[in-house]
Amino acid sequence: MKITVKMPTGEFLKDSSDKVILDEDNKSIPVLADKEFIAPFISARKLKRTIIIGLKMEQDTKGTDTFDIMADYISDIFGRQFSKDEAFDGIGSIAIIEEFTRCIQEVTGNLNLKTDKLAKTDPNV
Repeated sequence: MKITVKMPTGEFLKDSSDKVILDEDNKSIPVLADKEFIAPFISARKLKRTIIIGLKMEQDTKGTDTFDIMADYISDIFGRQFSKDEAFDGIGSIAIIEEFTRCIQEVTGNLNLKTDKLAKTDPNV
């Protein structure tokens, strides 16, 4: 599983006179570039966490911590190669929901189909 996150390059946005541009908080605005990350081994523990988070999100998607949960989960699935804050800053506003959903689907796969098939398997064979 891969994800592309915009990450700071170490450079800052500059105007035409080569002066660093500041944001509304008087902070330098970093230049961002796409960086691709590959998810490491997905353990059964992460599958368990995925199921728990999925159930929690089904029950309450209007809580104020919903986006924190999504960004932290995405960071976790990719082995903390980037932080929750970097996920917030580097994944587009709509894309974070799509990436969160994609991560859950990738981790769980066809879990329901597999468990149904296993339940129908004759243990005496």
